[in-house]
Amino acid sequence: MTGSLINKSDPPFFRDPARIFLAICVVLGLVLCVFIPMGTGFDEDQHLVRIYDIAGLDFLPNRDEDGKTATLYEFSSLSYRRAYFQNQGSDWLFKEKWSIKPDLQNMYYVSTRAVYPPIIYLLQAIFARYYWMKFSLPIIPGVILLRMIGLFIYAIITFIAVKILPIGKWVLFVLALSPTAIFQAATVNADGYNNAISFIFLSYVTNHIIKIERFNNRQVFILFFLTLLTGFSKPGTVILVLYLFALNKNKFKTRSQILLIWLGAITSVILTVVWWKISMASNAPSDLLGVNISQNMHYIILHPWEYFLFFIQTTFYTLKPYLLSWIAAYGYWIGTVPNIVYWLFPTALIISLLLENREYVFTKKIRVFFIILSIITITSVLLQYNLVKYEPGLAATELSAHGRYFIPFSVSFFLALSGLICIKGQTQKWMTFIIIICTILALVFFTIGLFVTYYAECRENIFKPNECMLPHYQNIDSSTPPYIFVNNQISIRQQFTNTCKNLTSIELLIGQTPTNAKDIFWFSIINNQNEEIFTKAIPVEDLRPFTRVKFDVSGSNFIKGDSYWMVISSPISVEGLGLAIRPIDVYPGQLLLNNKENHSDLIFYYTCSR
Repeated sequence: MTGSLINKSDPPFFRDPARIFLAICVVLGLVLCVFIPMGTGFDEDQHLVRIYDIAGLDFLPNRDEDGKTATLYEFSSLSYRRAYFQNQGSDWLFKEKWSIKPDLQNMYYVSTRAVYPPIIYLLQAIFARYYWMKFSLPIIPGVILLRMIGLFIYAIITFIAVKILPIGKWVLFVLALSPTAIFQAATVNADGYNNAISFIFLSYVTNHIIKIERFNNRQVFILFFLTLLTGFSKPGTVILVLYLFALNKNKFKTRSQILLIWLGAITSVILTVVWWKISMASNAPSDLLGVNISQNMHYIILHPWEYFLFFIQTTFYTLKPYLLSWIAAYGYWIGTVPNIVYWLFPTALIISLLLENREYVFTKKIRVFFIILSIITITSVLLQYNLVKYEPGLAATELSAHGRYFIPFSVSFFLALSGLICIKGQTQKWMTFIIIICTILALVFFTIGLFVTYYAECRENIFKPNECMLPHYQNIDSSTPPYIFVNNQISIRQQFTNTCKNLTSIELLIGQTPTNAKDIFWFSIINNQNEEIFTKAIPVEDLRPFTRVKFDVSGSNFIKGDSYWMVISSPISVEGLGLAIRPIDVYPGQLLLNNKENHSDLIFYYTCSR
């Protein structure tokens, strides 16, 4: 876009943020592409549905009369997010699930929330058309390859954006390598493309704001094209066209050049509105987003103060999680990002503000404009998100904060701050080294935390050495589960496998308790040789309904890897004690009622310690 992207006059590799970005993004991004379990990216299964639809040359989402689309059932069945237990990442990556192919005779119909323009998914859809539709190759390797395509799109476009940016190169380097940005780029979604287009649009505009030379026709057409791409991105991205106001009209040689740029801006806005209207033709926003937006808008117009208070309070409650998830978050906030990531990334970002070449500087007017516009764009995103979550009369609460939405709109804020204070000389070289190291370490610790989250069975043992409670349930309702009753007519046995070296306690989730305070229940653990390992009487007066009851079994002789039976019985109770169950038999151990198999599982927990 500005001549050769790499030439002899470029600085050495370790002083060139564009080439360092490309290396880090590709290397660490590929690791994440492979090891992030399928379906754990934000709405990844939704985007897979959309890609498969476009691969079949159906460009409008949810086009059927019922507002749904046919897709591969395996997108759901192989998704880690749909699994019944956490920390099972190796199941989909190393076991028999790896080789599962599309079953075209077992398609299912679903509405997708991924209703963005087809251009976002075009290259991935072309790949999917041949990989799945023509050759019917395995699902999981295909998803990994789709991720890699998205990663390379993000890496190449952002590399160019860093390259052409005249000021704030290290700022964009750090922001584009935030753990959240790389997580998005390494999973199947619209955000990686959206972030990259936002970066390159802003870089190109900034380049021509700062540099003295005027636009030639080729550069005007490039800016026109980039402006159109903001209209072919996610709906909120088009607000970036406001940065065109920062371009001085003296930068243009002819009036027709100015008209072409503003034609691109107007067309982008129209494209966004028209596509949103067309894509929602088969589905009302309430069908896809779970809220009636039209009804909410009408209510807000009549009660603006009520919504304003809701917005202010909710934003205040959610400010910290917004900020943290803008830096780093795993899909759907599963697991815990190591705290050091939240120190390393800000350190790199703050130092990057000090590494600027005085050859190019922002005017005070442009700095203020960029800061104000960044705040306006981020606020608009917050308003959109709050509108989707808002319900009349709903109390302000902490929302599930998607800081990833701020990535495209926060860049200009930090660009405006870059170069206010500059470090020179040998210190600048050391600061450059610190930025690179802090950025890499933030991503490395983020990746370690990801492995712990998705693959380590006792992930608590890494961050809290004396804690590990298993199983890690997923997709279970433990607040109002169904119950089965044990009494003098029914005894219960639940089989489980001890994965602890040192098993210390077992907990059961109980429901209704008998009204007779004299009732007694017995909890025992026996091995496969029917030898009693542990037993304890449970007086009803010691039980509280709808809580967990805990048994200290630390003195018992349990062997790691062996199978045991929990036995719950009562010789006298008529009413019975309710025990919570998951009504799907997914735990690898039988549940027996009076020695007859019941196709469900007790909800129980056991604790390991070192």
